[in-house]
Amino acid sequence: MKNHILLFGYTGLIGNQIYKHIKQENYDKIFCFTRKKITPPTNKTNIISYTDIHTDLEQKLEDILQKNEAKWTIFLFTGETIFGLINTQKWQNIYKTRIDINKKVILILEKLNIEVSKIFSASAIGIYYLSPHQEVTENTEPPDNIVSNLVKDWENTILNSKYINKSVIMRLGAVLDKNSKIYQSLSLPSLISIGINFTPNSFFPWIYNKEIPLIIEYLMKIDFNGILNTVCDNYITYREFLENFITIRSFLKKSFIIDIPKKILEKSLAILMPRYYQLIYSLFCSPKVIPQNLINLGYKSKFNNIKDVIKAM
Repeated sequence: MKNHILLFGYTGLIGNQIYKHIKQENYDKIFCFTRKKITPPTNKTNIISYTDIHTDLEQKLEDILQKNEAKWTIFLFTGETIFGLINTQKWQNIYKTRIDINKKVILILEKLNIEVSKIFSASAIGIYYLSPHQEVTENTEPPDNIVSNLVKDWENTILNSKYINKSVIMRLGAVLDKNSKIYQSLSLPSLISIGINFTPNSFFPWIYNKEIPLIIEYLMKIDFNGILNTVCDNYITYREFLENFITIRSFLKKSFIIDIPKKILEKSLAILMPRYYQLIYSLFCSPKVIPQNLINLGYKSKFNNIKDVIKAM
């Protein structure tokens, strides 16, 4: 039987990195879903443009699955960024691009009884936000708040499906890449050696974008299913990350960090977006996230030196 791929989030930061890797692998066809109209980069790649998940996405996905008898590997990596001010409209888009798309894809797969080799789905280490524990693993019980509940709804699209035993949910930390929001937001102030940290200090769970497809390749070989903290085991605080980022990129090769109490940040965000401020606030309130399952599986990170990663971006 032929091996095909469905990739959702093809034009996104992670999805594009995954595509660069899988296009070199032994797959017969790759179907990339996007809301942008793009010319296919290779003969075996098919770009599927859609406008709405409840109309043309459903129709086009069903048509592809019915016309192509194959064993499918599926990547669900869609999701609008949570950076910036969040209003009701943006919250709906954040939710829709994570939960609704996943749910629609899974429902179609189940309806057509599609044979799946593996499903890889993104979620976020934000599920641990405001955890009472200083260290957390995949087995840590998540707290009850808007951030954790968003992630739980996101993950449950897979965990409540018939494909639960053929799925990997990747709880991603801050994805480092020159095109990432965190790189872009810090790029200009870092040149003049300035950075802002929020105290008390929090950990900064991170992963280099080029590491993600390597982890996926490793998991395919050992046939792992379950939840995975997809973060580097080089544990650093956000302040340590800032110091390294600024020192490497600044003209002066020095860093000047301004420490601001988190309470000020929290109150400011609560004024600007009272219903959704925790989404942004959570980015600066992470415990130490341990990739316990990756450690137990024997995976060795290729990109675990933060200085080398910053220089490579």
